[in-house]
This record gives sequence, structure tokens and C-alpha cells, in this order.
Amino acid sequence: MNAKELRLGNIIQDTRHPERKCTVFRLTCGTDFNITYHYNKSNELSYSKENIDALQPVPITEEWLRKLGFVAEGINHHTFSKNGSTILLQTDGRIFYLTTCSDVEFKYVHQLQNLYYALTGEELTIKD
Repeated sequence: MNAKELRLGNIIQDTRHPERKCTVFRLTCGTDFNITYHYNKSNELSYSKENIDALQPVPITEEWLRKLGFVAEGINHHTFSKNGSTILLQTDGRIFYLTTCSDVEFKYVHQLQNLYYALTGEELTIKD
């Protein structure tokens, strides 16, 4: 994962705690690049600080699109939409954000969050 791609609020995964839904809270540079993230632990917000090497991106899945508020459309349910934004999940595993100008390919939740924010000015967050 490229640390330059991360923004506050991006969803990532701690490789040592894959069950956690981690959200970037703070990015710090120094001799190492560290990320502080928060997650729910027993219905309370907890924090952890890790080196970028201990973290990984979260791959886009249908489940993640639904958690982010996208709704499946069409017969084959490979197309998802939210507020005029459309995501296409190809059968070959490729994922595209469809726009009127061009189609943008991406793989991870944080990339979708960043693209969605750049195009709409709105944050993508988990919908419970």
C-alpha cells in the first residue's frame, strides 16, 4: 500500500488484526511512516498506532460496496450505484468507477473513497 494514497477517514486493514474495521485517524512521518487508526472494540472507540508495513489495503467486494452505501442494480448485480455514481464489477475481477468522461479502474476501498471524494466532495463511510 502506498502511504501517499491515504487520507484521514480511509478504511484499511491491520494484518495482525484482520477482524478490525480500521479507519485512518492520523498520519505521521519521521524516521518511519506511522498511521494511527481507530476501530470499535466492545462498542467503544479504540486507537492503535502502526507502521505502514503492518497495514494493508482492503479489496473491493460487493459486501464493501453495500457497507459504503452503494445499491446493486440490474439483473446480474454487477453494477452498483450511489447518488449518481456507478461502480462496475467485471467478471474478470476488474472494478471500474464509471464517469461521463472516462472509466477509472481501482482495486481497494481507500482508492474508491478518495475518488468518490474528489468527484463528489462527499466522504464515503461505513453504513451500519
